[in-house]
Amino acid sequence: MLKGTQPNIKQPPWELGKVTLFEDKYCTMLVRYGLDGKTFSQFCRDIAITRDQFSEWVRSNPQFAHAKAIAEVNMDAFYEDYCQVNLYDKDVNVQMFTWYSKARLRWQEPKEEPQEQNTRIVITREVLDLDRKRDDEDVD
Repeated sequence: MLKGTQPNIKQPPWELGKVTLFEDKYCTMLVRYGLDGKTFSQFCRDIAITRDQFSEWVRSNPQFAHAKAIAEVNMDAFYEDYCQVNLYDKDVNVQMFTWYSKARLRWQEPKEEPQEQNTRIVITREVLDLDRKRDDEDVD
């Protein structure tokens, strides 16, 4: 799927308005999604739950929370492996991969520290003379 193919989105296997209840099989399914580099959003879409419902499952079910942690490691490793394998492939879209990696791995550009500016000020005789003239005019 990473080489420019379109995702294969099938007709949803659920009924609209029907709440999906937690099942133990979702733990294994989530770990497998991570192994394939698929995101939590894709998992939620495929089993017809919201991100809020996903988060609630993580909070209320330690087994699912552990599966999420494993899946997250698997997702990161999937893209790290992909990068290493395709490091010298000229057909890989580097900009797209960089953008996706930054979003997926939460990478940020390092912030530049403000640097002191060492500005050298040179006061010439002309500047001093102009300043004195201005002071003399203010007194008058």
